[in-house]
Amino acid sequence: MYFKVLAAILLVGPLAGCCVIDCARKDAQEVSGSIEQLSPEKTETEEVQWILSLTEGLKSAQQANKPLLVYFHAEWCSWCKRMIRDTYSAGEVIGLSRNFVCVKVDTDKDRQVPKEYKVTGLPTIIFLSPEGEVTKRVVGFKSSADLAGLMKEVIEDAGTG
Repeated sequence: MYFKVLAAILLVGPLAGCCVIDCARKDAQEVSGSIEQLSPEKTETEEVQWILSLTEGLKSAQQANKPLLVYFHAEWCSWCKRMIRDTYSAGEVIGLSRNFVCVKVDTDKDRQVPKEYKVTGLPTIIFLSPEGEVTKRVVGFKSSADLAGLMKEVIEDAGTG
């Protein structure tokens, strides 16, 4: 009896494993296909191009006549990390970011700029005109859909899209 059970496991086991592997492979192909359909403009190497100095960002914005998206964050802020991981990695946000000069300000390393712009909570996003005037301010986590909507509004208001 023991040998019959062992033989059955040895014969059926590999066949069952192949089915599981093939099914998993098909599921992975279907999932990756649906992701590509949701964000076709994003490749694995694309990301938001951040400038780490507001002074440099303002110079670039004036030269390119683009509005600025200034993202205030801190390393210890879990919602900030989630925004980088989930929101700023979304294809639509990456695509729209090309219409902005994007500046990332670490509030622990640069305490003057957050003070100047009255940043009291994290994450905070401030949109500026190329001349440096605040056009929109949002505080707290934003999903990629929410941020994309805000970015579209700013582009439309600025007439740069």
